[in-house]
Amino acid sequence: NGTGWTYIAAPAGLTSSYEIAVDQSNNVWVTYGGGAKVGRYSQSTSSWTVYDTTNVPLFPKSWHWYSHIEVTHDNKVIVASSGDPSLYFNGTYWAELDVLSGLSMSVVMDVIVRNGVSWFGMCNGFGLASYDGSSWKKYSTNPSYIPIKGIRFDSQGYLWMAAIDGLY
Repeated sequence: NGTGWTYIAAPAGLTSSYEIAVDQSNNVWVTYGGGAKVGRYSQSTSSWTVYDTTNVPLFPKSWHWYSHIEVTHDNKVIVASSGDPSLYFNGTYWAELDVLSGLSMSVVMDVIVRNGVSWFGMCNGFGLASYDGSSWKKYSTNPSYIPIKGIRFDSQGYLWMAAIDGLY
């Protein structure tokens, strides 16, 4: 709050937090290493909801040791892990991102929102995609298998991509 730190204990079984995202309702989403678990902390009710294989059949039995979590411009929560299907939560249910997009998006590494468009940086040669709420576009990369690790826009509107082989 600007004057000190407040510790918020996670529910039992949620250890080794990996990544964090905040949705448009100010819910705090956390992924956890070593298992397919996602926690959602509601700031308005000071309560946790845990999503794992017991209540989300789409979750793999265990993720790679880490998983990424991002929020799109239309408040979908995206969870991705190397080699497993990328999933999204629309506020009601979980589903596969490939089905929503019609694209192979199994290794989403970063999502950035600009002007009502969500941009997806992907690894393992999948490249870059954008979603404006009604249509998806996949961009080819040169070379075509650039493993994109992060994406950001600068103040002039240029899209920057960090890849393991350099900056684009």
